[in-house]
Amino acid sequence: MADPGIECLQVIHSMLGIDESWMERRSRGFAWIGHRLRQEVEASPTFDSLDTEVSGVTFSTTIATGVTADTEKVHAVLAELNSHAICCAYVYDVQVRTIRAVCIGYVHSDVLAWRARSLAVFAMIQLCLAESEADWIADITGGRVSVGSHPISGVRDMPDEMLSVLDGLIAIEGGGLSKFADASEFEAMADTVRQMNAATLGGSVSGICFEFPYGSETSLVRFQTQVRHRRAGAGLQMSLSLPMQASPTDLAAMAASLNQREAAAECMAGLYGAWCVSPPVAGGGDTLSYRAFLPNILYRPGRAQQEFYSLARRAHWVNQLLNPGVPEIDTWEFVRERLKVLGLSAHGENALEPGSDALESY
Repeated sequence: MADPGIECLQVIHSMLGIDESWMERRSRGFAWIGHRLRQEVEASPTFDSLDTEVSGVTFSTTIATGVTADTEKVHAVLAELNSHAICCAYVYDVQVRTIRAVCIGYVHSDVLAWRARSLAVFAMIQLCLAESEADWIADITGGRVSVGSHPISGVRDMPDEMLSVLDGLIAIEGGGLSKFADASEFEAMADTVRQMNAATLGGSVSGICFEFPYGSETSLVRFQTQVRHRRAGAGLQMSLSLPMQASPTDLAAMAASLNQREAAAECMAGLYGAWCVSPPVAGGGDTLSYRAFLPNILYRPGRAQQEFYSLARRAHWVNQLLNPGVPEIDTWEFVRERLKVLGLSAHGENALEPGSDALESY
């Protein structure tokens, strides 16, 4: 039987167009230097998941080493950067004082044809971001840029042409409207929710919102097509917000801890975004959120639906992690009671749009 991890690596290697003189091959992966930073790509041995052979593909780029700033400051810096997450998370390892960009995707034979190409784009974006932000990150955290050296070719002076793709081809693709603005696909996601302990009031071309159990309340998943990324332009903004309010310092520390757990593949939902501190969805103080962004170049029919399953898994995982032993609430009953307080109905003319304050109130 073919190994999906190895096949995925072959597609990624081909799409990156790597100059062999800057690459090091490994048994289940490779490392290469695009300019200064070394990106490592590795496929895990296959494992069984619901009777399917799956491999986890991890992209990791060390950005800064020897970080000297206090941990609280580093967490705050990364919490801000991760609020703009696109295809990876910035993760801080306090034990070795190192900051990395990490992305994880899972592949099996049924999705290999399109997901391998998608992961190759993630790899490109990760390295583009890391190279362009490395100096600022190292400077503000009191570290040094992690300049890689090839065992034969040494230090690379001229950047690979691929490093222009984010501000070039990807930004051009994102110059217009979101390709993900498809009401029928969001409504199909709403149909899926009817089989789950989750709630939604439906979607539109601007996106859709879902609520999942979180302790005695609910977490909020949002898909938004009208949010633009500061560098990639149009696409699909995805987020999972928790009904948790604390000091910015505590929230940043929690975000850092969750990103470390995700980078260690604890969640098993694919790591294409990052936990961060974000403004609340409806008034109050800051809150803890997971954010990810898919640029237009990654659009394909059904892609948003795939990401829904990933976020649903993450919502369940974080609830179990942070609220151990707490029985799940009936999500629809919780939503109905809240709407009654607001003087609204969950049906008919009062159905709410994805951006409605009423739906997004905790």
